[in-house]
Amino acid sequence: MLAGRQIPRAEHFLQGAAHHHRPVVRAVRFITPRLVLDAHIPVLTFFLLFWLWIMLAFASAIFAACMAWRAEPDPRGFILT
Repeated sequence: MLAGRQIPRAEHFLQGAAHHHRPVVRAVRFITPRLVLDAHIPVLTFFLLFWLWIMLAFASAIFAACMAWRAEPDPRGFILT
């Protein structure tokens, strides 16, 4: 290394994750009131991202089910539109 100790691979992963989530943490800090402690912001960010992921998964499943129903052929040989 150029200067200092060698960084383990796990630390590279954590630094990369922190770099990619920093804008979301800043957005959560911006929308939360000042009453919320700074130590709680990462936890709130995790729950916000978790529930956003859950909602997007359900939306994707509903969309896929609607598209599958729409693409199902009619018994008479016509396609439903």
